[in-house]
Amino acid sequence: MSFDPVSYAMGKAAGGGGGGGGGGILPSGYTQLQYIGSTGTQYIDSGVSDSSGMLCILDGCFVEKEVDVDWATLCGVETANHDQHQIFVGKFGSDDYYDSGMAGVQNTNIQIIYGTTQLFISDTRNSYNYMSMNGVRYYRQAFGTLTGLSVGLFALKAGTNWQAHSKGRIGRVRFYGNTGTLLGDFYAAKRNSDGALGLYDLVTSTFFTNQGTGTFVAGPAV
Repeated sequence: MSFDPVSYAMGKAAGGGGGGGGGGILPSGYTQLQYIGSTGTQYIDSGVSDSSGMLCILDGCFVEKEVDVDWATLCGVETANHDQHQIFVGKFGSDDYYDSGMAGVQNTNIQIIYGTTQLFISDTRNSYNYMSMNGVRYYRQAFGTLTGLSVGLFALKAGTNWQAHSKGRIGRVRFYGNTGTLLGDFYAAKRNSDGALGLYDLVTSTFFTNQGTGTFVAGPAV
């Protein structure tokens, strides 16, 4: 039987998180962390893209309201003129509800619990348009193919610009392409040689560090 990432993630949801793998999953020289956190100015370009949409499975959370911004995104990408977007985990800056995927609309069925790790599954492949949180599925919308545009983490990548920075945490995030191929499998990590914080991708064997200002906040070691 082939591996079904959605069923896997949904099954893990009952336990309160999709798991970050055990200790020692990262290569020598890196320490796996429960999460890295952004204070609102840090972000990462994942380098992951698929023109037909993606399945995203993310362990993380927002930690507080971003009252000084209109929008906040843990994981998303859109065109520079905002006419096409795939926002996997986002919210309006000053509200307590997750994005429904439609501009100017919040989903009041999905209330944010700040500072508590959630398991998110967001699928924008082909005609799929849903997000689930801890096993409960909600309708959402995504628009466009976004050819060549890669997903931003802790902020929204809008063309070549960075917007909607979030105050949040990410422990692990996975991306599957339209055909089910694993495109990225990122773990919160510390590089032991210099203490740098970031996300280590097991698919490309690459350590992604902050591309913004300031520094990430380190969670406890796994």
